[in-house]
Amino acid sequence: MNPFSVTVERKVEFFDVDPMRVVWNGRYFDYFECARSALLDALSIPYETLAEGGLMLYVVRNEAKYIHPVRLHDTILIKAVLREWDYLIRIAYEVLDKRTGLLCTKGMSEQMPARISDGKALMQLPEPYRQNIAKRLENQT
Repeated sequence: MNPFSVTVERKVEFFDVDPMRVVWNGRYFDYFECARSALLDALSIPYETLAEGGLMLYVVRNEAKYIHPVRLHDTILIKAVLREWDYLIRIAYEVLDKRTGLLCTKGMSEQMPARISDGKALMQLPEPYRQNIAKRLENQT
């Protein structure tokens, strides 16, 4: 079975870049968040559903490797790939130049489930959410 993934498209805007018109390095984490949110939506566990169930996912690890600069007005594709989901949510990312297909940035994030009420970390994603993900993965085409 192929890993579950989603890809979102984004045009680089002026507020994304530094004075040299290259995407500022911290902005990639915003791009990752856009793709991560789309991935959770596609898995039928959007942030709103988690919050309604009393859960949050907090970032425990975030990293990026910058390979090629992305510039003002480039159109990029941000791919998020689900790598782990039982104990924590681990997602790998790739940022590609849409026009050339060039890999510009790779990244990864890990998010730990926790209760909103007291912030207590849970040692695994609660069963109903894990079942939803497993069902979605079984039905992927």
